[in-house]
Amino acid sequence: MNKKFACLCILLLAATNLPGCGSDPGFNENTDFAVDDGSAQFVNLMGDSPSLTILHGLSRTSVQFPFTSPIELRAADEYDWEIVYLNDPNEFNSDNQIVVAEGRDQLIKKDSLSTFLLMGNIAQPNIQIVDHDVLPQAERPEGEVKLWFANNAKNFPMVDIFVTAAGEDLEDITPLVTLNSGAFSDLFPISSGLDKQIRVISSDSGRLIFDSGPIELPDKSNELFAIVDDFGPNQEEHVNVIRTLSAAQTIIVDQSQTARARIANLSQFETVSASLNQVQFDEVARQSLSDYADIANGNAELIVKDSEIVLEESSQPGFDGNFKTVYIFSNENDEGNQGTKSLSVIDDRRSVVDRAIFSFANGSNETIDLYAVEPGDGIDDQRPLLSDFGFGASGTLEVLVRPSDLIVANQESSETLGVLSVDFAPGQSFTVLFDSFGSLRIEVSP
Repeated sequence: MNKKFACLCILLLAATNLPGCGSDPGFNENTDFAVDDGSAQFVNLMGDSPSLTILHGLSRTSVQFPFTSPIELRAADEYDWEIVYLNDPNEFNSDNQIVVAEGRDQLIKKDSLSTFLLMGNIAQPNIQIVDHDVLPQAERPEGEVKLWFANNAKNFPMVDIFVTAAGEDLEDITPLVTLNSGAFSDLFPISSGLDKQIRVISSDSGRLIFDSGPIELPDKSNELFAIVDDFGPNQEEHVNVIRTLSAAQTIIVDQSQTARARIANLSQFETVSASLNQVQFDEVARQSLSDYADIANGNAELIVKDSEIVLEESSQPGFDGNFKTVYIFSNENDEGNQGTKSLSVIDDRRSVVDRAIFSFANGSNETIDLYAVEPGDGIDDQRPLLSDFGFGASGTLEVLVRPSDLIVANQESSETLGVLSVDFAPGQSFTVLFDSFGSLRIEVSP
């Protein structure tokens, strides 16, 4: 527990019963109750984990794979901690949690960052707590960053990591560090700059398994790059990399790994043809899907046609070394002409312990709420998975492994628009679709 917090509460209670203590010449309100600060951060490298909750002292932080929590201030003290996931995400109590790992008396030091590396897997967790001193910005050297690395990729027992100027040939360069799976490195000071490049090579085969392309390493920064399993195309030949200074819930795009996309025709048109950039798909019949095709990373320009009539031209984002499906829905333009509108959804192929995962796509013009309830239950007093959700696609959602009714309701949740009964199976991934005709359907990731 946070011992200073308890002592401080006692002192404050005592102070309320001592009138005039603020006028005591020996009392300094700016220093006498001052608490030295350190900080903590939690990085989820476990490829099979559901969303994990870290109980650290009196704080509670949730982190999904493959992401990192923000850096959180802590009073310098000793802390007990637990890493858990929940049997029911809507109820947080000791009877409803499965403990993955736990520890006692973890020391947070003044002006230090404790990074919890959640490595291994759910069955055999490998939790490493790494402490680094944190200097004020003004005291850090100009033109320098400090980097460190961790490796939890199960397909690659050892990797070589290179940090170079963008485009620099690796032939005569020694790796900055070589890491076994389950290990982490020391801090390395290197020059900062806009055009840097991180590449990861399998030590066994010499094959390139990750390429960041040009990235910035900001001056005076300290950050972790964590290597984790990849679940995109040719996953046995690639890894992903978590960057702890990234925006929330992002990873670095692997420039050595192309995306793969397919087209789904959920419109009123009997057949449509579609292209993404220069990749042309065969005609797709109504309620059918095309085969996957390789797509260059980045945004893609989508053109949808009925015979030679252009129904839609739009930009589809997020083709980043992943599997995606572009769903085409019916749409009526301002002149009353029939056309299409489309959105793209990641086909997540990660198997998660004790969970099914799915994405939701709303292809209608309705703003809706989405619920997952016990079969036969209504939505009164239930918390929606998604609320006030317009045309678009969600990120990945986790659901308990059990039969459920998915219910789509209007924005006020006063009217049910659709119900779909689903038996969520462990380790499976789904996309649930509410189309422009008000129908619900489900696609299982291949």
